[in-house]
Amino acid sequence: MVQTITVSGPLSRGQIVQVWTNAQLVLKDTDAEAGDYLRYYSEDRADHAAIDGFISTLARENGVAEDSEHMRFMRRTVALGSGTPIVGDAQTAAAKLISMANAGIDGVIFSAIDYIDVLQRLAHDVLPSLVENDVRQRGGTSSLYETGL
Repeated sequence: MVQTITVSGPLSRGQIVQVWTNAQLVLKDTDAEAGDYLRYYSEDRADHAAIDGFISTLARENGVAEDSEHMRFMRRTVALGSGTPIVGDAQTAAAKLISMANAGIDGVIFSAIDYIDVLQRLAHDVLPSLVENDVRQRGGTSSLYETGL
């Protein structure tokens, strides 16, 4: 849960500080289809040589063993990029976004592999649920700020 933040300097003049995060969005008709699609592009079609090189460099530069739990996690999730994975159907995605908003996240920056399909599903299937749950105002702005979820 995001707590109240006290700041000094330029932000103390009444400016609002927002908390944003990024997320990789994998949206399909069912949670199973989304999971299968994630496995397809992150495991079946992955560039394993590039991933091995990336993990090796990351581990070396950070003084972490390549077989550490952290590096194993990175290897499993590297195709998602950074941020929170949101993988599932529209209902699952909406529930995750509502949970994030309730925890104090003001906005999410999405990325996706199949971005045209994901943006269509987001607009038609996920955003209306966010409006219904007062996380997003009809017309595209957050219930808290003029930008956001």
